[in-house]
Amino acid sequence: MPVLQCPIDGCNWKSQDLDEAFAAALTTALQIHDRTVHPPLAQPSTHKLKLDPPSIATGCDPDQWSAFTRQWKMYKTGMAITDNVLPTALFYCCDTNLRTDIMRDLQGDVASMLETDLLKAIKRLAVKRRKHTCPTHKIEQDDSITWFKYQNFFGQSQRPSITVPV
Repeated sequence: MPVLQCPIDGCNWKSQDLDEAFAAALTTALQIHDRTVHPPLAQPSTHKLKLDPPSIATGCDPDQWSAFTRQWKMYKTGMAITDNVLPTALFYCCDTNLRTDIMRDLQGDVASMLETDLLKAIKRLAVKRRKHTCPTHKIEQDDSITWFKYQNFFGQSQRPSITVPV
């Protein structure tokens, strides 16, 4: 006498001992029920392209960063990158030195970060800061206030020979 079992994974249901003819008829009915009422979940057809990932390295300028973020958006769409692997894919767009810097800086699980947070961290570590200069006034970080005040006061465009304390 056969015993029928549920075909669904994780289900422990079993029938009682059944007559063979009844078991065969019941099996056929259950198969029809399973196909019509419980069809297999349709896998979404993800047509992904084969693209090279964009890359970013330490010392890039703001224009290179902007180009990288635009390329990243196209890459994640074209490759149909899902949210669960997105941080890892973004992390591996960085060159080896930048990845090392990120791991030192963040000290956490990069794979579980939000995309926006990881992009901010990459930008902070990758993009070099520009010195702000003006055609008529050379302003540098160390003595910008002193030199700017001196030029405005005396109207001169050359550096003073003395240092004015602030």
